[in-house]
Amino acid sequence: MSPVRSLLLCLSLIAPELQAEPLSLPATVAQSSLAESQLQEQLVAVRQQLQVGQAEHDELQKALQLARNELDAAQVQLQRLRQDNQRLKLKLQTLQSQQPAALLNEQQRWFALGAALVLLTLLLNRLLLSRSRSKHWLN
Repeated sequence: MSPVRSLLLCLSLIAPELQAEPLSLPATVAQSSLAESQLQEQLVAVRQQLQVGQAEHDELQKALQLARNELDAAQVQLQRLRQDNQRLKLKLQTLQSQQPAALLNEQQRWFALGAALVLLTLLLNRLLLSRSRSKHWLN
């Protein structure tokens, strides 16, 4: 006896309920082919979603790489600008230390100008008054 037949015989003895229900093989095959076609459709849809997802992933990777490159370039430029700034600060300090100290600052200059103007006004006033008095005595 073949192993399949012996298995069927054992099953028929153990479970009499299984014998009462006849197997409808064509319906099972039809359901199986329907389920298979649905699974194929789902597989195609999932593959399309995967392709779309991979395309989006690739685009995002490219955008990320561009952003990283821009960030690196900006960091390099920032570092260069900081070095230039430091160099210019040092140059300014050396130039300021070499420059002779000003005799007067801006506020002192304006004060001195105002004082000179007052003195000039007083001097002109004396000269004009002395001339008018001397002319007055001569008449």
